[in-house]
Amino acid sequence: MIESLLTAAMVRLDVDKVLSLAESQFKSGKDPMEIIEETRNGMTQVGNLYDQGKYFLADLMMSAEIFKDVIDLVAVKVTTPSMPAQNTTILFGTVKNDIHDIGKNLTIGLLKFNGFNVIDLGVDVAPQDFVNAAIDYKASLLCLSGLVTASYNSMKQ
Repeated sequence: MIESLLTAAMVRLDVDKVLSLAESQFKSGKDPMEIIEETRNGMTQVGNLYDQGKYFLADLMMSAEIFKDVIDLVAVKVTTPSMPAQNTTILFGTVKNDIHDIGKNLTIGLLKFNGFNVIDLGVDVAPQDFVNAAIDYKASLLCLSGLVTASYNSMKQ
């Protein structure tokens, strides 16, 4: 399998190289979604290496942070979102009793890149805080994130 330089740099977790390549590819007119896809492919490979015991949790977390940085880099430079969101406001938060936010942050980055107005409520968010924010922001969609079993009760509430 032939992989791109961007994907290979992502697998090596070379943050400077990944960001440099993403920046230069964007400036040369490459489709931003292709840049994100190549970076995502690298992140998938990092996940596979983690599953094989060749990478550690810190490596997995670092790949997620690099991916988020690429999304942020490309999103800032795109003047027109790839999909109009038509005034959609999305509230997103990690529920009470949970502080895991890698998946939440990646999803928020992709949603923002696609033109959605996303309000990040953070982590360990109480059920009533979700309700209050939904009313205050007149949210179209409410996204609850949770990884640990202790968070399920908060989601039900």
